[in-house]
Amino acid sequence: MFQNQQNIPQDSTAKQNVQKDLAADSLKKLSAGKTDSVKPKPKAVKAVPPPEPVATAQIDTLPKKDSLIAEIPVVSLFAGHELKPSNSGPVAKPDYYSDWVTVFLLGSVVLITYLRVAYSKRFFEFFRALLDVRFASQLVREERVLSQRVSVFLMVIFFFSASAFLYYLSVFFNVRVFSGEGFPVFVKTGFSVFVLFIFRVLIIELSGFIFNAQAEFSFYNFHIFLFNKALGLGLIPVLAGLVYADAFPQAVFIYAGIILFFISYLARLIRGLNIGLGKQGFNKFYLFFYFCTLEILPAVILAKIILNHTA
Repeated sequence: MFQNQQNIPQDSTAKQNVQKDLAADSLKKLSAGKTDSVKPKPKAVKAVPPPEPVATAQIDTLPKKDSLIAEIPVVSLFAGHELKPSNSGPVAKPDYYSDWVTVFLLGSVVLITYLRVAYSKRFFEFFRALLDVRFASQLVREERVLSQRVSVFLMVIFFFSASAFLYYLSVFFNVRVFSGEGFPVFVKTGFSVFVLFIFRVLIIELSGFIFNAQAEFSFYNFHIFLFNKALGLGLIPVLAGLVYADAFPQAVFIYAGIILFFISYLARLIRGLNIGLGKQGFNKFYLFFYFCTLEILPAVILAKIILNHTA
């Protein structure tokens, strides 16, 4: 009985301890719940403005498009050529068409047609003399052979065509002999050609008087007139093509005219040598002196001027 009494208080003590433990655990849970529910709210973070962009030149590490192009070496397919540019920029194509050229060309064609119809015999006699020296000597024996109407009109055509071609030649090679452009320059060129031609004829006649060979030098003068007439007629289609034939390069007609000038000059030179060498007792030194000073030297100077402006 005493043992039962002793166990009772022990059981009650154990229960009290268990209750205390449960009460302590519940208090801990309550205190933990309160701390979880009463957590401090997070502080509001102030909005910070984004940093200002730094200059692109400082942070841009990629090369720009221009720098890429500049760094790439450009290899030209035309490097090492011998062509040298004569102008730093584009050159405008010269306009060869002018109203005054049309008027003169039309007038020349009308005049040639008139001579062909009205003076057909005399018209063809001059061209026959180009190939037949004996027939040319027969024409020289006639009085006023150079003052006949056919001869005068053919010389007018020569002065026009030669002056017009020399004008276009200066335009093509950009050789400015006279100031201005267009018709005034053509008139100045024509007047210069006429003065030089008359001066040349007088020099030849004076040379005949000095060398005591008036007949031979007069005969040579006749051939100068003869070849100039043929040259004037030959330049008419060249001028027409130069002005109106736009489908062809202008250089074709320019060089065609230069070739005609050269052929006329060479044929006249050969004819003059035959006349001088055919005269008995004529001093060959005088002949050589004349051709060097009045025929070859002016041609060399003119060719030098053209080459200097075209180089």
